[in-house]
Amino acid sequence: MKSTSILIKALLLIGTMAGCQPRGKSDAREDSIFAQRTTTASVADANSLDIISSDSYQGISPGDKLAAHEDELVKSQLVNGEGNFTVYLILNEQGGKIGYLMPDPNDATMVGDITITSSTPVTTDGMRVGMTLGDLFNRYRNLEIHGSEIEGRTTASKDQLSFRLDAEKHTYQVDPREIPLNTKITEISINRPSVK
Repeated sequence: MKSTSILIKALLLIGTMAGCQPRGKSDAREDSIFAQRTTTASVADANSLDIISSDSYQGISPGDKLAAHEDELVKSQLVNGEGNFTVYLILNEQGGKIGYLMPDPNDATMVGDITITSSTPVTTDGMRVGMTLGDLFNRYRNLEIHGSEIEGRTTASKDQLSFRLDAEKHTYQVDPREIPLNTKITEISINRPSVK
C-alpha cells in the first residue's frame, strides 16, 4: 500500500514538472519583444474616438471648417517661445484635455494641425504619447527627425503624423543617433498636408 502511495505521488510530481517545462519554439515567439508591442488598430477601428489616424481624430481633419466642430471644441490660448496662438481644445467626456488644434495659418476658418497630448488615444500603428523613440523605430522606417532653432522642439515625422520628442535640438538637421532610444514622445500631431 505504501509503495502504491509513493508511485502515485511520483506520477503526480512527474506530471506537474512536465507542465512546467519551457514552451516549444512555436510558443516562444509569443514571449518575444515583438509580441509585446501594442496591437495595431484595424481600419475598422479608425472611427473610434481614441484612434489617431493619419488624417483625422474624433472626426476632425486638417482642412475641415472650424465652424463644423465648434460645439466639440473650447477656444483657448497657447503661449510658447514663438508667441501667443489661438487654439481649440479637444476635451474628453469628463472635461479633461486630450489635445488641441490650431486654425490653419492660411485661413483661420479652417482646421490646421491637430495635436494630441494625452496618452489615451493611439495611432492606427499602436503609438501613443509616453512611448519612446525606440518604439517609433520599431514601427516606422525612414523617419525624418528635425529640431527647431527657437524652441529646440524636436520631432520625428512619418507622412502626415509627427511625434514630438522630449529632447531639445536647436538645429533643423539632427543626427538621430544623438537622441537616446528611450526618449519619450510628448505629443502626436496630425499635420496639414505637405506640412511636417
